[in-house]
Amino acid sequence: MGPLLGDRYQVVHPLWRDRLGETYVARDRRTGTPVTVRTLRGDLAAPPVARRLHEERHRLTALRHPHLAAVLDLTEDRDALIIVSEAVEGATLRHRLRTGRPPDRDEVARIAAGVAAGLHAMHDAGLLHQNLRADTVVLTRTGEVRLTDVALAHLVSATAAGRDRLRAAAPAPELADGAAPGPAADLFALGVLLRDLSRRGPVRGLARRLRARDPRSRPTARQAHTVSASASARTGGRAGPGRPEWSGSAPSPG
Repeated sequence: MGPLLGDRYQVVHPLWRDRLGETYVARDRRTGTPVTVRTLRGDLAAPPVARRLHEERHRLTALRHPHLAAVLDLTEDRDALIIVSEAVEGATLRHRLRTGRPPDRDEVARIAAGVAAGLHAMHDAGLLHQNLRADTVVLTRTGEVRLTDVALAHLVSATAAGRDRLRAAAPAPELADGAAPGPAADLFALGVLLRDLSRRGPVRGLARRLRARDPRSRPTARQAHTVSASASARTGGRAGPGRPEWSGSAPSPG
């Protein structure tokens, strides 16, 4: 067993370390349930981030959606800030790719629909993800798609150092040009993810439109979900009905 964090969360084992902190599997000593714990230290735990953590605690822990890993608690532990989320049983998309088990074309459409639905819920709540990549998409043992790191960007963007770290790994071209991040940047990241998964398949057109250089030309998360859910339904997936794939120009944002 590892250390006890926040006087409540007993670390079981580490999951990964990245530019935005360390993530562990832990056990909630009050409930006995497994959780994931991300720790923020150093400049990512600066006073502005700590203030936002406490001010936004209710808002972030209240967000619930079938395609998001719920934020369960936001707290502190000595020199660290702690984001506690539900533990999602399954494998990250990155793990699937590294172990030689890439999703087939039908599963790609379902992944696109699930991620887009999760982003739509976040954007509706006034939140950006800003860390969408194969490591933050989990495919559960029952075939569901869950997006992790729901609260991370909203907290660390309270400081210039946090914003710089988020921007450094973001693929959207407008961010490199100095624009402030918006929902369209998350959609560009989804387009990059789908491009790498769908060289052929039912959402390759959507992947291309999501990577439009002009953020105003990209589909919104809701539109992306509609298209990918329709593709998933046509291929026998479970993402639900929607409109067919677009042809011609991308829809106007809205």
